[in-house]
Amino acid sequence: MYIVERKDYGVKITFAGFIREKEMKAWQLEMVKLLKTLPDKFGMLIDMREMKAIPAESQQILMATQKIFKPHVLRSASITAAAITNMQFKRMGDKTKVNETKIFINALEVPNWEEVGETWIVKGTAPEEEGDA
Repeated sequence: MYIVERKDYGVKITFAGFIREKEMKAWQLEMVKLLKTLPDKFGMLIDMREMKAIPAESQQILMATQKIFKPHVLRSASITAAAITNMQFKRMGDKTKVNETKIFINALEVPNWEEVGETWIVKGTAPEEEGDA
């Protein structure tokens, strides 16, 4: 399951469950259409707290989408609550170079994860700079 929402800072994406290839392709299509309506630079908050491990086919689609969005994303924050999801997304982000402007927030350790993520996106203030995480 996924939800895509427009926000003042850009886009909030929520992923939950086990996202198979067909659903990931639908997400990619929605995201590419959305990109045409966004400002040249924007932020993204990716809520993956309830996401399960992502299959290889879905990973390829996600990484292709990351590459399309990379030139436009000023800063992003990924919110995780499971080690496997965190590890998978860090690895994919390293491959696509999106981790250069991204922070990862463990929702189990940071109860105000959305506020911390939005502060990073809007102000560029990392959690450790605020004393949060």
